[in-house]
Amino acid sequence: MVILDRTEQLVASSIGWVEGGALSVRNLATNRVTHHPVCDGGYLRLFPIDGDRFLAAAHRVEHDEIVLSVRRFAAPNIVEWSLRCTPHDHEFAGTSSATNGMPRHHLVTFKNEGRWTSFLLEVSEDAKRMILGNLPWYNGDEYDLGYQGLTDVIAMPSSGQVLVSVQRSSTLIVHDVQSETAIGRINLADRGGNPMLRIVGNELWTVDYDTFVRVPLDSRQPACAILVQPGTGPMRQFAGDVSVWKHGRRAIVPRPFSGDVAMIDPVSGTIERNVALGQQPLTCVATSNGRVIARDWKSGDWLEGQIHSQARPWWRFW
Repeated sequence: MVILDRTEQLVASSIGWVEGGALSVRNLATNRVTHHPVCDGGYLRLFPIDGDRFLAAAHRVEHDEIVLSVRRFAAPNIVEWSLRCTPHDHEFAGTSSATNGMPRHHLVTFKNEGRWTSFLLEVSEDAKRMILGNLPWYNGDEYDLGYQGLTDVIAMPSSGQVLVSVQRSSTLIVHDVQSETAIGRINLADRGGNPMLRIVGNELWTVDYDTFVRVPLDSRQPACAILVQPGTGPMRQFAGDVSVWKHGRRAIVPRPFSGDVAMIDPVSGTIERNVALGQQPLTCVATSNGRVIARDWKSGDWLEGQIHSQARPWWRFW
C-alpha cells in the first residue's frame, strides 16, 4: 500500500515482506526515505484518513494480536490513538477524536488457543472498544480454508453493511454487520483474483486478478471490466492494487509484468495510456500533477514516472 498526504509532499508505505512490522515515509521534495518501526514481527496495512492522519493496522497473527494506531504523516512515530485487540480483551490509549473518519472495520484471524478463527473487528463509536463479529458464511463447506483466506473488507456507504473479499475468488460477500449474515453477493469478472477494495463515490473499483472492474453499488452489477495485465501464452499474470488519480478521476493500476502502470478511464473501461516505471510495480499513487510513485513487487524499491497530458492538435485558421 502507498498513501499520499494532503500536501502531496509525503508518501507512507509498507510492504510486509520488505519492511515487516515497519513503515517507510518518503519526502517527495527531497526524496529522503525514513523508516519507522511499529511492531516486532507481523505485517502492516496502512489506510488513509484525511490527508493529515493515517491508520496503521499491525497484524501479529502468531501472537493473537492486532494493534490499530492513528499517526500523522509529519510525525509517524507519535501514536495519537491505539487499540490493542486479542480474542479475549482490548486495550485503548490516546485521544478518541483522533479516529474521526478512519476505517472502523477490519478482518482479523486469531489462533485462539490453537483453533484458527476469523472475525470482523469493528471499532466502537467511542473508539475505546472492539466488537468481534462472526462470519458464519466463511466456512469449510463454502471455501477451502487452507487456500482461500480473507482478503479485504470495506464499509458500504450509508448502510450497516460491508463488502468482504476472499482469496482466489471473484465473488464479494455483502455482509450485514448487525445480523452477521451474508445478504448478497457481487460477482466480478470471474478471474479468481484477490480483490483489494476501493469505494469511489457510490462505486466499487477493484482488480480481479488481472482485470479492472467498476461496480455501481446501486445495481451491484459490473459496469465495465477490462483486462489490464496480459498473460504470456496460457499463463495469466496478475495486476497490482488499484489507486485513484483524483485529478483526472482515473484508475491507476500497476502492471508488474509490463513494468508500468495503466491509466484507465473507468467510465469507458479503456486504457488511456501507460506510464513506464521499470522493474515490477505492485502498488502506486499519483499526485495531482501526474507524478507516479510506486513500489517494486519483490524488492520494495521506489519507482517513479510521470503522467504526461495528451497534446491536443493546434489548428490555425486564416
